[in-house]
Amino acid sequence: MKQHAVDLEHLAHRALLIGLVVVASFALLARPVPRRVHAAALVDVAGTRYEAAVTDLFNLKVLVGYPDGTYRPHNPMTRAELAAVTARLLPPGDDLAGAAAEHPFPDVPLEHWAVHYVAAAKRLAIFVGYPDGTFRPDQDATFAELVTVVLRATGHGPAAEARGPWPEGYLALAEDLGLLDGIETAPTAAIHRGGVALIWRAAIDQVVHPKTGLTPPAGLRTLSGPASPQPAGAGGDPGPPPTPPAVSLTLELSGIPASSRAGDSFTLTVAARDQYGQIARDYAGTKLLTFSGAAPAPSGAPPTVSAGGPWVPFGSPVEAVFEEGVTTVAARLFRAETARIGVTDGSLSGTGSPWAVEPGPLAGFLVTAPGTATAGTQFEIASVAAVDAWGNLVTGYAGLKALGYEGPGYAPDGRVPEYPASVEFAGGIASAIPVTLYRAETVAITVVADGARGTSDVMQVRPGRASRLEVSDGTRTAGEPFEVTVTARDDYGNPVSEYEGDKTVTWAWTATPAPDGTAPVKPADGVQTFTGGVLTVGGFTLYRAGENPTITAAVSEDSLAGTSQPYTVGPGPLAWAVITSSVPPTLEPGSYSPDLDELVASVSGVVAATTYNLAIRLQDAWGNPRSDAGIGVDLQVTSSLVRLEPSRVSPETVVTVGGTASFTYTSGSAALLAEDTIRASIVVDGNPRWVRVTTNGF
Repeated sequence: MKQHAVDLEHLAHRALLIGLVVVASFALLARPVPRRVHAAALVDVAGTRYEAAVTDLFNLKVLVGYPDGTYRPHNPMTRAELAAVTARLLPPGDDLAGAAAEHPFPDVPLEHWAVHYVAAAKRLAIFVGYPDGTFRPDQDATFAELVTVVLRATGHGPAAEARGPWPEGYLALAEDLGLLDGIETAPTAAIHRGGVALIWRAAIDQVVHPKTGLTPPAGLRTLSGPASPQPAGAGGDPGPPPTPPAVSLTLELSGIPASSRAGDSFTLTVAARDQYGQIARDYAGTKLLTFSGAAPAPSGAPPTVSAGGPWVPFGSPVEAVFEEGVTTVAARLFRAETARIGVTDGSLSGTGSPWAVEPGPLAGFLVTAPGTATAGTQFEIASVAAVDAWGNLVTGYAGLKALGYEGPGYAPDGRVPEYPASVEFAGGIASAIPVTLYRAETVAITVVADGARGTSDVMQVRPGRASRLEVSDGTRTAGEPFEVTVTARDDYGNPVSEYEGDKTVTWAWTATPAPDGTAPVKPADGVQTFTGGVLTVGGFTLYRAGENPTITAAVSEDSLAGTSQPYTVGPGPLAWAVITSSVPPTLEPGSYSPDLDELVASVSGVVAATTYNLAIRLQDAWGNPRSDAGIGVDLQVTSSLVRLEPSRVSPETVVTVGGTASFTYTSGSAALLAEDTIRASIVVDGNPRWVRVTTNGF
């Protein structure tokens, strides 16, 4: 068999000559072809080699022309148009109307103008489609496909199949039948409307060939036979001219995928078709198209379309350039749904087949938590929904998933939030997730899994019931009044602001009197008022430095109590320098002179001419020792009898840490001992001050 290169006009001419030879040689077997050319022949085939074939098939309502009275023989023919021509030649008993209810191929929807023709041709195994299950109705038909359709429709299919694989077996048989003698034709070349008319016109009556003796199936339509019934609807019965029908165009969408993922971009074809299903190739130039039929994503992202420029939301016009009735645009849908896309230019419109948009990959979670919860009480996160980048539910996210949680903090007493180790997702949703939080706070819960995360709305975690009192503590100074704050708290240490009103409060503590006997002071027991869970009471004074007392508060009617942490009590301000002796005799206090700010102490039991070790120790007003450092101290001794000038026992000494300075004193003669007095003075910031003298020992 020869390699073929397309020349459909030569092929059709050769086929027509074969028909004439067969008519002359086998008149008893072949029916004559009557010439029924309509008076108003299609203008662009008159006087051409196509005229007879086109006019005969036109009068049989097999071929249709354009509204402008042309046939356009050089235009290519699509597979859907070839199916329509073939189906119109089927025997009259074939139920084309019944075929219209079938859905023959996934890319030939029920609303497609040629669906009934394609379904009928498929039912008779004239068309079988592509290996991927599609028909590709808008794809130009090839020469090999035309030969295959002609041979199958005329009953030669089995013989062609026996000759070899497709398309070689069909081309070989067509050559043997004489249809291809002297024709160099490429199997993959596109067919044209004029060539289809010539070949089918020859094949209608050339059904017997001396090389094969094959006969057509019973009832095959011929020029002398009856016409098969024609269905109504898109691409339906065009009726014969002479009067060209009114122009009626629609827009057709194709290229719509059976399914896609949200956010994916696909190329759609928009074709203008006339009422006979032919592409209106005169529909050209820039058109403003508006698309509809798809909803925005849950996130609000609208469906968009682009004709080579920016993405334009559905509902807004986009400029598209049509060439010979066809243009392409890119579309993106973001909502997981079954969409049905529509398009209009303002006067023409069309609707595509259903478009199933699946959700995109997992991108986050929608967490639905309650608005309030109580610390320590279990509650449920109503749902955690897996969603894509546009908020669509990812229904394929399923099974047991380990979730991580962020947001809620530890309770004041250290309790940690409690979550399940894993949860079960079904259809992209996990429901009724048990959670226990212990910290009273305003917080949002974040869920993390598989690289995605999602955060709930803010929720209010309230404290539990008041179960104890918290009493403030701290560092205090002897002799200074202070306040104590009492806070109602729950089992986990959260303050309970709802605890309010008048309460009977009793106080207890472990404080003791100061060294000089001054007793600590606390307020009287009685009714106090809590506000927002807090009570602040003044009137506390501690006097003993160096101890660590605690304070306990109790509310009897609610059986609540609490004890503070130990207080730290420091001495009051520097008030005295206390002189002491290491050995007897002791120094006995004398009278204090406020005017001189001095205290004169008489000396008794002092042994004449004896050296004594003396010390000066610093104290506050309540006898608490102070540990000041860097204070200068002078010690002087005078004799009141002889009115001697005060004699310095030792030069100024700086008190070191511990608040103590040591001196050596040597007593005078026995005659003066009874009259000796000791005066002590300290120097604070360079200013001398007379201070208290005591007889306390070291």
